[in-house]
Amino acid sequence: MHQTEAYFYPIGEISGLGLELRIAHAQQHPGRTALRALHRGEHVLLLYDVPPSFDVGRTVAASLLGQPAALPAGPALLCRAGNALLWPFCVVPAGRDLRLRDQPPFPVQDSAEVEPAIRSLARFAESVILSAPGQWLLWAHLPEIWSQAAHARAPARPVGR
Repeated sequence: MHQTEAYFYPIGEISGLGLELRIAHAQQHPGRTALRALHRGEHVLLLYDVPPSFDVGRTVAASLLGQPAALPAGPALLCRAGNALLWPFCVVPAGRDLRLRDQPPFPVQDSAEVEPAIRSLARFAESVILSAPGQWLLWAHLPEIWSQAAHARAPARPVGR
């Protein structure tokens, strides 16, 4: 384990992509930690189907499983601030193996693109959830994700700009 501004745990390489996958746990300022990693040319992986009670910061209202939902704006804000592409992907079981399921990466270049980016992530998440409902671990949090939609909004001030 090596420590800079976060703890990094190497857990392997994403097969065939040449990307080293590490889990970073930032005790404080995870957004700044991730932004610094992007500025160093590193890849940053984020969860985007996280319930609002997990202290995700700003949320955007997007449809998820047929209902308005509050989803974190962080992935889109971080890509915008770090001049990075947003690459929706997940790993799904395929028999005894795991398979990468993704969509093409896309830029988030200005504030007006944040909401559409999160809505695109929501559509991707929904398609993955519906294709393998038993694999999604957040069913118990779905009522919270839906109930917080009324409080979700487009970010007022993007990070880093």
